[in-house]
Amino acid sequence: MNELPGLFDVRVKARSIAYLYAVGATLGLLTLAFPHSEEVRDVPLIVLAAVAYVIAAAIFSVADRLRDWHIHLALACGTVIISLANYYAGPATLYPVLYMWTALYAFYFFPMREALAHAVVVAVAYAIVLAIQATDMVVVRWLLAVGTPLVAGILISRLLRGLQQHALDLRQSEERTRLVLDTAPDAFITLDRDGCITSWNTAAQRMFGWSRHEAVGKTMRELILPPEHAERHDDRRLELLASDDPLATETYEVELVRRDGQRFPGEATVSKVESRGEVFASGFITDTTERMRRQAEREALLREQAARAEAERVAEVVGGMQALVDAALAQRSLDGILRDLVAQVRGVLDADAATIYLADETGRLSVGASTAAVEPVGEEFAIWVAESREAMLAQGDALIGVPLLAEEEVTGVLVAGAEPPREFGGEDLTLLRLAAERVGLAIAHARVYEREHRIA
Repeated sequence: MNELPGLFDVRVKARSIAYLYAVGATLGLLTLAFPHSEEVRDVPLIVLAAVAYVIAAAIFSVADRLRDWHIHLALACGTVIISLANYYAGPATLYPVLYMWTALYAFYFFPMREALAHAVVVAVAYAIVLAIQATDMVVVRWLLAVGTPLVAGILISRLLRGLQQHALDLRQSEERTRLVLDTAPDAFITLDRDGCITSWNTAAQRMFGWSRHEAVGKTMRELILPPEHAERHDDRRLELLASDDPLATETYEVELVRRDGQRFPGEATVSKVESRGEVFASGFITDTTERMRRQAEREALLREQAARAEAERVAEVVGGMQALVDAALAQRSLDGILRDLVAQVRGVLDADAATIYLADETGRLSVGASTAAVEPVGEEFAIWVAESREAMLAQGDALIGVPLLAEEEVTGVLVAGAEPPREFGGEDLTLLRLAAERVGLAIAHARVYEREHRIA
């Protein structure tokens, strides 16, 4: 009976049978102290009681060193002593009921086959006693003395086997659960209502450096929590345990401490567990150091890719600006500069239309060149740009304008327009602002050139 060692180990069997010897002897002596039949032979019964006490003391003193066969021998001796007591007490006494003790003991502590063997010993011993006594109703007496403990013993044996199987299944289930938890890659910890650790798996030992023996019975705040986070941990635990949801689960980002004082980031998934009327908080803790390192690497890679894309975009902007400047400076005539310029602006900015307004000597603006088929783009907006002398966005970022300056004088305004969903932004302003510095000078030089050409 190794499945339930706490109940069926040899030490327990030995002490139990020693108890039966002592109690049986005591009851036998008590029956002699009260008035009883004259056929009862007191002296032999007192001697049997004394022998029973001696056997009980001997068994109790060496209980740790006995083996199963010693217990079987002691039980058989008990049956013999009870049989002798029945013989010396005579058929009128109720001593046959003592057979119940040995039979039930056998069915309680031994497997069915061994218990039945002891029941046979009882049956044979009592049959011999009845045969020697030559009393009446032999069969009835034998059936009652043997059949009663036999039926009760078989019933007890079957109940115990069911209990044994249930205990075995429970133990196997617990072992499987413990095996799963011990082989889990994440730390598993269970806390009672007071915050004391009740379970601590192998991964927790590896993660924090504390053995199961050292951790169980301590609190998390004593072992693995930084002092500044202890109060928040207690509040979270009590709030979870007080939840009305029996399956309440929470996930927290936490900072933890190893035995050597090293801190590391972690993620705790904690659940409320109710067992045998008690409430626990159990959870898995994951070391997220590696995850955060990979996340940081991904973010760095994304930043690098974004920076590379930004560099490529800036290169495109600069290239577009250079195209604008080159288009403006490639022409010597003002009309040629303006025509190429508005075409290049429209293409680079992906605009629907572009218009260049030129300023005369009085500052009045007039259309110099435009890609618009019907009317120029943003005439009133161009006046605002000329007056503010600053690059501007207007009408929900659908218009963009930049003044063309030469020697601090406004020589014109470049305006571009787009239809939704296209909108202009700061990058477009930067492009036009850079181009406008050179284009404004180019327009001024072209005007001077044309004026001198007309004079010549």
